[in-house]
Amino acid sequence: MPASPDHPPHPWRPLSWWWPPRNNLAARAAFWFRYPVDRFGDPIHLALACLFCFAAAWPVSIAESAALALAICWLIRLPFIWRSQLLLCRQWHFILFLLLFLWHSASLLGIRDAKEGIEQWGAFRYAALIPALHPLARHRGWLMLAAATGFALGASIQILEAVAPAIIDAAAFEHRTPDGRIGGWWPPVLAGELLVGAIAIHLAAVLHARTPHVASIASVGALLSLGGILLSGTRGAWIAAALLVLIIVAVAFRTRLRTPTSRRRAAVALLLACVAAAAALLATDAGRRRLVDARHEVLRLIERGESQTNIGLRARMLEWGWQAVMQHPLTGIGPGQFPSWVIASKSLATGDELGAIEQFERERHGHCHNTPLAMALAAGWPGLALLVASVTVCLFAGFRRSEHQAQGPALMHAYAAAPPWLLLATVLLWPFDAVIVSVQPMMLLMLGAALSPGWVPSMPGDRPAVTPCI
Repeated sequence: MPASPDHPPHPWRPLSWWWPPRNNLAARAAFWFRYPVDRFGDPIHLALACLFCFAAAWPVSIAESAALALAICWLIRLPFIWRSQLLLCRQWHFILFLLLFLWHSASLLGIRDAKEGIEQWGAFRYAALIPALHPLARHRGWLMLAAATGFALGASIQILEAVAPAIIDAAAFEHRTPDGRIGGWWPPVLAGELLVGAIAIHLAAVLHARTPHVASIASVGALLSLGGILLSGTRGAWIAAALLVLIIVAVAFRTRLRTPTSRRRAAVALLLACVAAAAALLATDAGRRRLVDARHEVLRLIERGESQTNIGLRARMLEWGWQAVMQHPLTGIGPGQFPSWVIASKSLATGDELGAIEQFERERHGHCHNTPLAMALAAGWPGLALLVASVTVCLFAGFRRSEHQAQGPALMHAYAAAPPWLLLATVLLWPFDAVIVSVQPMMLLMLGAALSPGWVPSMPGDRPAVTPCI
């Protein structure tokens, strides 16, 4: 009898992604124990979690309201599910994220701009998704499908706004910039970043689909997300999405597409998708303008060292951020203190740098647009090390588990493989934006981490492992 994928027979290893309990049966009993008063707790908790995942793709006020409902449900249930929450404390991703949260919170001590610091630090409140969703890890297929549905609606609004703008007559659904970028109900920059997470969810389902019906549904969702990414005009999202597609195709060729016929079909489909995406990008004035502007700005930065452009200013912000981190390598300068640090150096700046600082101040940039550097600025190198370690552990555990130990039909099993891919999508955005200070991108990062636990106890009645864990 093969071992359950969630109960591999192995002894204690220091680098294991979870701390195996000594008594596996006792751990299962503790996780699945329910008080009689909480007999309806699981379905209510799952319904509110699905509502949150669906609303996470909507405007931030709606997403925050759904998150509040989920938090209240979790707090009400906490006295009845504390045993399962104690088991969560044995998992390395929880321990690392807890240390990161505490260290990042300590960085608020002594900051000058408390309002901006608390606002940027506040995005880390979504680390609470890790304990709140831990009892629902087996239902991650339903949660990912709910999130994918919300994103599909948002991308559909974008496409509708691009094709027939007269149909939509609500300001909340018409985020369009003067240069033609379309965000739907999101700001265009945010639209591109969030839809990279959406396309990761759908492509993961395509990769793990067991039937053509499931693959078709996920493919339609991926194409909608791709259309929304292109319409947003967010160049960082374009690059992240392209890298994500290449990684998934490489994994598919390595693990799923084993026959020459299936590989040829996949190659043709990828080629057609790339041609269609390029044609759609070049067919719009906004797309062509974004490409031309990027080329010109890069050339001006390389040839003349000019940083008073979009890309040039971002390169300058990386330089400023590095200088600030080198001055405070252990503690950083604190969350939200980067703008004041840059403006304080204005008196010593000259020439192009002075113009860049004035542009930085005029455009009201709040961070350095790079996640690793933003983390180092806020909490020093220890904070960055904790962030990288916690995300790495979640990716390792999530990819190893994949669709195993998930509940539901074939569609749910396909989408159950999505959490680590969603987490990877946010990581691919790290070079282009400070994900840790933005509310909805941080929601996606923590959602992917919460649904990629190191250990999910099998349900009563599941086949036990050949050898119990030690």
